[in-house]
Amino acid sequence: MTDRMTRGTTMRIVRRDWLIVLACMIAAIATATLASLGAQTVYEAQARIELDTVSIGQNARFPRADQLIAYAQSATLASELADRHGLTVEEVESELNAFSVGTAQERVIVGYAAHDRDLAERIAQSAAQAVSEYGYEVVGPFLEMQHSLIEDGFETLDVLEPLVEVNPLARFNVWTVRRSVESERFNLTQMEQAYLYDGTVSVVTRTREEALLRAAVGGAIAGLALAGLLVVIREVLARREMGADACET
Repeated sequence: MTDRMTRGTTMRIVRRDWLIVLACMIAAIATATLASLGAQTVYEAQARIELDTVSIGQNARFPRADQLIAYAQSATLASELADRHGLTVEEVESELNAFSVGTAQERVIVGYAAHDRDLAERIAQSAAQAVSEYGYEVVGPFLEMQHSLIEDGFETLDVLEPLVEVNPLARFNVWTVRRSVESERFNLTQMEQAYLYDGTVSVVTRTREEALLRAAVGGAIAGLALAGLLVVIREVLARREMGADACET
């Protein structure tokens, strides 16, 4: 019963105030459309950095996805890109974006939007390459240390292997050391691909027509919201006036 009354009241209000609803929608759509008339085609280029989450998760020295994103959005990188591509720092900062995707944040996407497709691609590529290099720069000393340990392991094998002919019992020691060294070399190979960027860029095109359509839809929604607010205010005032008249009588 209450739901039926509520729907009936709503329909009554809409029928009574349909001119307000229509006027608000037309005004909002017209305003949003006029504001978008100067819109141009925008190219949003995105470059993807693949993260080895196993290596990153097992070692606190490796920057996580959120640290890479922070660097991608830093003033340091914006200044570097601005100098390289002949832009201002503000122009780079306003259109450069970065975010992670995947349940384990296994990818970082770096994007840049511009009216010039070639410029968008070049900046997205440069930014992704810089973020990848930043990750390797942070873990560089650790990777070098791992390289040294593996080299030491192979040198140890060079010493131990000739002893097998003299002492067969040394065969187990050689096998143990070789297994350890091979395992470390495999892990190092994985860690060296922790922040892999292959140089490719994908581009999404947002045309002027799409911008106008989005503006019209947004204007319609805003118009409905405004109309709803005005209708509610009018209904509240009407009920107060009715209440005041009832008290006087």
